[in-house]
Amino acid sequence: MSGMNRRTWNRKLPEKFDLGGENRFSNPALPQDLTWTVRHSRENPPALVIEPGQKTSPGSFRLFPQYCENSILRINPDEFDQGPELIDFSWDWIEYLYSPLKELEVRTLNWVPDPWVICGENWITNQSNENREVDLDYICLLQSQGGGSLMSLENINGRTVLIGQLEKQILIFFLQGNPTSREGPYPTLGTNLSLPPGEERNIRWICARGDTKQSALEHLEKTIQLKWSGEISRRRIVLSGQLQIDTTNPSWNFALALSQKTGILISHQLLSQCGSKPSDRSNLTAFQALYLLQCFIPSDPDQVAGILELVFKQFKTGNSNKASVIREVPQLPMGAELLWQVKQSGYKKEFWNKHLALVREELSAWFTVKRDQDMDGIPELTHPDILGLINLDPNNSLTTETSLNSYPYLESPGLAAALYNDLYRWEELAELDQSTSSGIFQSELENLLVYLQSAWNPLVATFQDRDNISHLSVDEFTIQNNLKSGLNILRIDLPQASRIGILFRKEVIGKRPGVLKIILHGIDWKGLYRIEEIPLGNYQREGKNDWKVSESIYSRLDYCLLLGFEPGDMVRLISPSTTRENISLMLPLWANIINEDLAGNLIEKNLNNPGKYKAKFGLRSFPDGKESGVQLPWNMLIGQALLKFGKRELAAELINKWMDAVAFNLERSGIFYSIYAADTGQGIGAENPIEGLIPVVFFLQTLGIQIQQDSILILPGENPFPGPVTITYQGLTICREADRTLIDRSGETRLIIPCTEMQRIPIR
Repeated sequence: MSGMNRRTWNRKLPEKFDLGGENRFSNPALPQDLTWTVRHSRENPPALVIEPGQKTSPGSFRLFPQYCENSILRINPDEFDQGPELIDFSWDWIEYLYSPLKELEVRTLNWVPDPWVICGENWITNQSNENREVDLDYICLLQSQGGGSLMSLENINGRTVLIGQLEKQILIFFLQGNPTSREGPYPTLGTNLSLPPGEERNIRWICARGDTKQSALEHLEKTIQLKWSGEISRRRIVLSGQLQIDTTNPSWNFALALSQKTGILISHQLLSQCGSKPSDRSNLTAFQALYLLQCFIPSDPDQVAGILELVFKQFKTGNSNKASVIREVPQLPMGAELLWQVKQSGYKKEFWNKHLALVREELSAWFTVKRDQDMDGIPELTHPDILGLINLDPNNSLTTETSLNSYPYLESPGLAAALYNDLYRWEELAELDQSTSSGIFQSELENLLVYLQSAWNPLVATFQDRDNISHLSVDEFTIQNNLKSGLNILRIDLPQASRIGILFRKEVIGKRPGVLKIILHGIDWKGLYRIEEIPLGNYQREGKNDWKVSESIYSRLDYCLLLGFEPGDMVRLISPSTTRENISLMLPLWANIINEDLAGNLIEKNLNNPGKYKAKFGLRSFPDGKESGVQLPWNMLIGQALLKFGKRELAAELINKWMDAVAFNLERSGIFYSIYAADTGQGIGAENPIEGLIPVVFFLQTLGIQIQQDSILILPGENPFPGPVTITYQGLTICREADRTLIDRSGETRLIIPCTEMQRIPIR
């Protein structure tokens, strides 16, 4: 087997490594997004552990090997003569090497033939000049939260196995051969290894689970019957067709490979749920799908078709021919962009044109009264989850750029640019599809373009949100502090026509009267006298305070009547800011609707400015804040915008920054995170989500390489990264140096392309 190893990694086994499997013999009606985890456990006892993915298995089950020779026990990897080192991996298998005892080498391959089964194969070699007697025991530790039983020994069909129940799952562990067994709190199956000098022994085991004992046994029997060597060879062949990227940075190489592996795992889990029980990952937005397809190469046609079906089935109601017109929290409009990118990757028309009608209905829904309250053609940003931006500051409030929950009246250049781009992409696709009428969104496109042009503020070199009724961008200011219960006489002329933000906090936390009311008297922005009652039953909590915002826009405030408040309660009136800043305001750059001069101004004063978005580990989602984070999907969008305007070096600098954050976290935990702290690189949030992966397609685009279905496009321009980057794909080896590109194919003469030339290389 050692001669089949394709490559080695000069690094330790990751702290945590998730494995999945294709559904081959388990019941398709059961959840298929199960994972198994290989990790270094720091629990008692610390060990090299196999366990079910904790998201899908309550309680805990741990399987770990124990080596014993001459009364010397080895369980803890930290005490091994040589700790576990990674050899190779894919989404459903991992191979690693370690020496638990001096001059005893163990090469292990764990693979998942089905989501409900994990296997292990060990090649154990005596590298000493003496005969060795080593006992290898596999210890099964099962702990259940609220139900289940400990592992126990049973003889089933002449096989000694360990069996136990973890909540609703039955687990069975089987060790090949005639294992020795030991009962007790932590039962074991083991074997004695008599190893002459230089000899190798092969040990195999299987751990199967099922919703019943019978199904777990069936999974076990089917796995025993598999041709293991053929299964492993097939997996290696599949891996050889995966894109490989070799940079001058080993940490980058590992991160890029692991990101692709994780993306493939997520893709398989998503698609295995089609027609089955839904999982927490089964709701896939168009933006997530767009990003996921950036994270690994190749994506085969069935995979792409399945991902598109998964995205666009959410647009449907009970009537499959009618789209869901309204959502409580709509998704960022990216459906047409997703279809366009699939088309650009070389996929045939039938992959994308059947979804055009659904995307059209979803786009049309943005111009209904629920999303465009004043029906002026500019939909409002009514909820922060539309953008999906994450603020790490726990003390955010309505007076800062980060607040939004209490202000559902904003017209956002970020949302408008995303919508403009998607309408434009839909029109482009409609022109290519003879069965679809194009030109239906022309008036919406023109209206959005006029708005975006008006939203640019040259004094601060950025686009700005505005109120949807007054169409004003308002800076925050205080109207009145420390209002008292009862009638408050104000008679204040406001410096800007504004809605009234009410900030209140009870003196005694948790003590709330049944009814809280605020009644405002004043002159609105059109000169009409206005009396507005604001019930505070559905208040918004932001930071330490509660918030409400008036529906009316005032130019003068005369009185404020507080009902239901008590002495000591704090009530303030402010003008809430609409000039909040976040990275979505850079989307007009991505949508390619501004000229080069304006783009240069926007880039230099915002994206290339440490006082704004530029940070040590990427682009902050919110400017000027140490608590702000870096979100890779948004960084990718802005990076793509930089490429559109010829800023390849800046795009490469951006990749350098967040690759450092990703590599740092992989070294510590082996985990990708949904967000990275802008100034420390610390991973935060969900573990191994789509949003935490590396967009390798964007990485290659920045390098000057585009991979399509039938060819590879080499673009003009120098390699912007510090050293040469080599990719291996489908029998081609492409080395992108600073001033030239070298292309090698087996049996053919090397092709050398100057950096000033473009070349299309067919894939064979």
